Amino acid sequence: MRKLLGIIISIIIFSSCEKQNEMFFPPEVGDVTLYGVTAKTVYAESYIEDSKNIDVDECGFCVYPNDDKTDVRYVKAVLSNGMFSVKIDSLNPGTFYCVKSYARNAVGVGYGDFEKTCKTLFSVADISTNDVLDITPTTAVCGGNVTSDGGLQVIERGVCWSTSPNPTINNNKTINGTGIGSFTSNITNLTNETTYYVRAYATNSMGTAYGEEKSFLTTAKPTISTSEVTNISFTTATCGGNITSDGGAEVTACGVCWSTSLNPTTSNSHTFNGTGIGSYLSYLTELAPSTTYYVRAYATNSAGTSYGDLKQFTTLAINAPTVQTNAASSITTTEATLSGNVISDGGNTVTMRGFLYGTSSNTLSLGIQSGSGIGNFTSNITGLTPNTTYYYKAYAINSVGTSYGDLKQFTTECNCGMSVTDYDGNTYGTVQIGNQCWMAQNLKTTHFADGTYIATGTTTSSTTAYRYNPNNDSNNVSTYGYLYNWPAAMHDASSSSTNTSNVQGVCPNGWHLPSDAEWTQLTDYLSSHNEYLCDPSTIKIAKSLASTTYWNSSNVTCTVGYHPAENNSSGFGALPAGYYSNGYYEFSGNANFWSSTRSGDYAYYRALYYNSASIGRSYGNNNIGFSVRCVRD
Repeated sequence: MRKLLGIIISIIIFSSCEKQNEMFFPPEVGDVTLYGVTAKTVYAESYIEDSKNIDVDECGFCVYPNDDKTDVRYVKAVLSNGMFSVKIDSLNPGTFYCVKSYARNAVGVGYGDFEKTCKTLFSVADISTNDVLDITPTTAVCGGNVTSDGGLQVIERGVCWSTSPNPTINNNKTINGTGIGSFTSNITNLTNETTYYVRAYATNSMGTAYGEEKSFLTTAKPTISTSEVTNISFTTATCGGNITSDGGAEVTACGVCWSTSLNPTTSNSHTFNGTGIGSYLSYLTELAPSTTYYVRAYATNSAGTSYGDLKQFTTLAINAPTVQTNAASSITTTEATLSGNVISDGGNTVTMRGFLYGTSSNTLSLGIQSGSGIGNFTSNITGLTPNTTYYYKAYAINSVGTSYGDLKQFTTECNCGMSVTDYDGNTYGTVQIGNQCWMAQNLKTTHFADGTYIATGTTTSSTTAYRYNPNNDSNNVSTYGYLYNWPAAMHDASSSSTNTSNVQGVCPNGWHLPSDAEWTQLTDYLSSHNEYLCDPSTIKIAKSLASTTYWNSSNVTCTVGYHPAENNSSGFGALPAGYYSNGYYEFSGNANFWSSTRSGDYAYYRALYYNSASIGRSYGNNNIGFSVRCVRD
């Protein structure tokens, strides 16, 4: 029994020792051998000293800069007969690296006992060339990116270019700083329509490196042909062009140009037919009959203007009418009468005549017909804009063409109804009566338009300008205005009987003191329109000019003081301020207004009376104080 127990214990001890001998470990790896060092690569070699009887799953080398052990890169190798080696690339030039071998099995990783160091060689820089952009006839934009300095400072970088492949820094170049990184280069002084080759470059002490080569073509003028000339008439024709290439830059204008001389350009007569490439049709106008013209299509881009082939044509010979444009008349704010004369029908019946008109001398967009045949003719045009210049010309048409008279112009009358302001800042309403624009209130300024002060008078004077308060009460001025003697009304101007007077006198800028003729124009206009007559069978117009208030009463029909609420159909609003002549007279009884026209030692004026249906015209001593109304220039 004791012997059996000993045998069992011996078996247990032996089994335990055998288990201990079968424990597993990572492989043991030999040291590293380095060779073939370049600027960016090195060859590494090692071997498996002891695989520990377990298959090696992976082997290779740990690589890191000797000053940065956190930047470790594992490079795998292929194991063959216990040996493994590999080419380690993507290294930085001029840099110290540490290399250590490793191998991995199912248990873990084993490393060589020692690491080896090496320093990569210096080299030229690494650089790439950017695409060429923003190409014009003489410029372009390129650049590059220095991704490695080769271990040495990049002392110059840029792009170089030539019309031959593989340009170098001995050709044209830019200099765009130093160091690594991207940069942009502006290429200048190029020739249009030329192929160029460009490379980025970077220079360090090892030499100059170049990026890949790029080529580009500077933009050129467009390619264009001229169409045949068709539809030739007496004064018009049709032509056009076809742009088959824009030359690498947008076509910003195209059309045709023509002249009576060879090789017309855009400085001659020309059309504008838009932008871009393709075909287009142009209409040549305002040509002379029986005339030879030369025409070319044109197209413009940033490189310049190209012209198509030259075409020649002759307009048809005609015997057109002869027509002249005469001066316009009866001009108002919205109407005018145009006049023309067909002097000759050219041997062919004038089937139509009339006028073209508009607000632009270049484009007469409106027209009106005025009969046929030869001789004088007129047309009344309406719907015009006040205070606007219109251009017009007469035309006449026969079986072979249209003739035009000279271009003339006229300006419509100003639009009345807006207020006017005097030197003192007083504002006045205005009223249009016929072709005249009048102030609708009596003047009440204390200064002439040039700023000269007008003194208040206490006596009459034929030489010194004075103003007077109506009825000797300054409170009346705001309603009735001032009374002025003739020297104040005229402000040193000479007498004028013309229509218009051109005498500004005491009136604001742009306005003048009416002449006797202008007062007559006003009364004649009112007398010729029934709506201003109290009794159409008689010429009674006083009520149409008088205000509706402030007048003395009258029991006589059609007088100013009779039912004054019916007054002022013209909008003139005459106020009964009376007059001054070393005293104040007829306040609320009459209204008196100066003219700019002298009669001997006197001056003409107009008067309204509360008990009269007519307008009075007379002349008085120029030292008297009367009201003033101004009329627009």
